[in-house]
Amino acid sequence: MEKDGQMQAIAALLERAAYPKQAHYALAALQDVRALVGEVPEAALPVIAEAMGMEVSALAALMRDSAQFTPQLEAGHRLAVCQGAVCIGRGGGELLAEARRAFAGTAGLSVAAGHCLGQCLQAPAASLDGEVIAPVDMHALVRAVAALEG
Repeated sequence: MEKDGQMQAIAALLERAAYPKQAHYALAALQDVRALVGEVPEAALPVIAEAMGMEVSALAALMRDSAQFTPQLEAGHRLAVCQGAVCIGRGGGELLAEARRAFAGTAGLSVAAGHCLGQCLQAPAASLDGEVIAPVDMHALVRAVAALEG
């Protein structure tokens, strides 16, 4: 799809979907854009940000912090804490912040915000190298990361 066609398709998607203008719906909008055109073009960020009622810098930061929009490390492990609405409501945001602090110096481990893992009944949830851990708390994350090392 050509660039102009992509932008028109993205604008139409955002208008049709009518996402609530709240930051936590931005991941859903980004996922839908990627599903529609195969990527989230940088040129589309202002359009998406406006539709979500966000600053472009905040949307870019959300993408940077999200495991699904950050390239997988070639040699390393990825811990993603679900930031879906139910997980957030059950402490997922605080768990992500705590995990980032706790594992900040851990070589070969990246900690990022994750998309919904479909574990709402067991929220909060996380994934470590694609393996879902639910329900999860900081103790479970420490045990899982320790198991990687030994």
